[in-house]
Amino acid sequence: MIKISKNTSARKVFLWNAIGSACNAFSTMVILMVINRFYGQFEGGIVTIALALAQQMLTISNFETATFYVTDSKKETGFSVHLSTKTILFIVAVIVSVAISLYKYDFYKAVIVICFCIYKATDGFATLTTGALQREGRLDLAGISLTFKTITSIVALIVVSLATKNLMLASILMVVVGVFWTLFIDLGMVACFLPIKFDFSIKKITKLIFDCAPLFLTIFLFTYIINQPKYVIDSFLTEESQNAFGIIFLPSAVITMLSLFIYRPMLTTLTNYWSQNERKKFFGLVIKVSLILLGLTAICVVGGAVLGVPILSLIFGVDLNGMEIELGLIIIGGGLYAFSTLLYNVLAIFRKQKLMLVACATVYVFAIVVTKPLTVAFNLNGASLSYALCNLMLSVLLLVCCLVTTKKKGVCVDG
Repeated sequence: MIKISKNTSARKVFLWNAIGSACNAFSTMVILMVINRFYGQFEGGIVTIALALAQQMLTISNFETATFYVTDSKKETGFSVHLSTKTILFIVAVIVSVAISLYKYDFYKAVIVICFCIYKATDGFATLTTGALQREGRLDLAGISLTFKTITSIVALIVVSLATKNLMLASILMVVVGVFWTLFIDLGMVACFLPIKFDFSIKKITKLIFDCAPLFLTIFLFTYIINQPKYVIDSFLTEESQNAFGIIFLPSAVITMLSLFIYRPMLTTLTNYWSQNERKKFFGLVIKVSLILLGLTAICVVGGAVLGVPILSLIFGVDLNGMEIELGLIIIGGGLYAFSTLLYNVLAIFRKQKLMLVACATVYVFAIVVTKPLTVAFNLNGASLSYALCNLMLSVLLLVCCLVTTKKKGVCVDG
């Protein structure tokens, strides 16, 4: 068993959570940089769609049970039930990724896509261990684990790429590292605080799945909405176009991931404020985080307009000249998506899963309708525009849901 000190500090929790989130945020950029430098733009396109599908598989292995676990102020469902459920969901995610990849792609591309999907599925599994550690006040341990898991996996990818120039072998080793880390390191840390036991009660698991289904469907649609341009590009444009889109999409992904470490430590506080009827503190904290996200997005928009394309072209060795408009649209869309995820968590605390689902389903239909024609007609410019429009619509609808909910409860920000 791993030996861990029982003591920590708020500063340490914040610091390691920030480091872990930052490593995770920049991991996609590093991976794409490695692939472009070692293999080229064609493989870069393969890895871009692999990462998009992997995000979709992450939503399956996550199934938002971790969000339910962290925000379960009454502690109605035990850790053992969550652990059993998470194990089943991980297996389902692996099966789905294998089926989709073998159906859609040739063997080479399928193996790479499957590997990235399994790797991200381990991240989905690890959301439970992160939630458990957060409930114990040790989010710093989750940050430490995420930091070293990310670094170790990328180092494995780089070492094998240098030694063999074989992307399939490199991807396989990355998966081995991810699975090992999740099973032995993450669960080992949780074992210091909670007994690692399984409870495969069909009744309990079914209830948990049923309770989390609206949250899962919502975040599944969330993820599909942001990845819809990549799916369309995968069907109608080239791997090189996919690679270019994946590169200019990175600032948006970084905004989203960095936003997590801004508000993730505050979820427990927000839940407590709401359950204790401290409405003024609750809305004050939500507004504060929203302003921080706005500032972060504004900085990225300005920085992207001035230096974005030249820096990205230099880092990845890919000519992105003339893509300033696409980059700007994607950054704005990323900021809107980060705001949407904040509102999503607020509505999760309100337990308004069905309301969220209706909003996301509406945007999902909108994305299906507009993304394909815009992308086919205007290529990457159209894909970027559809991304920004869908996230604008998503943030507006979720904000309306929040306002309607609080109005019905007779709540106002002034207390």
